[in-house]
Amino acid sequence: MYEAFCFIMPNINEENIDVLISKFEKKIKENGGEMEKVEKQGIKKLPFVFGKHKRIKEALLLFIKFKGDGKTVTALKDMFRIQEEVIRHLIARAKKEAVQEAEAPVVFPEMEKPSGQP
Repeated sequence: MYEAFCFIMPNINEENIDVLISKFEKKIKENGGEMEKVEKQGIKKLPFVFGKHKRIKEALLLFIKFKGDGKTVTALKDMFRIQEEVIRHLIARAKKEAVQEAEAPVVFPEMEKPSGQP
């Protein structure tokens, strides 16, 4: 499981964002992966200036969670690099979500109140 974050040009319209997301999804599927989740996290102020994008102060943050292997990650990175709308990207392995079973509560007899007392 991997997570990808992309900063996308702020002047791109909603239709073009959806087209871009479908391109990313197609690339993931072509390379044996599966897209789990996509979140448009809105326009965010950039923490610093990115190389050739010196005038851009904010960008749309896009979060993608997907399953795949090294081939899928490499293909998606290459896709991010060639897209003019993508200012910066980061792909990282997602942490495994720990699944914990709830334990039955321990009842100590000395802590139980007799039924007649408050």
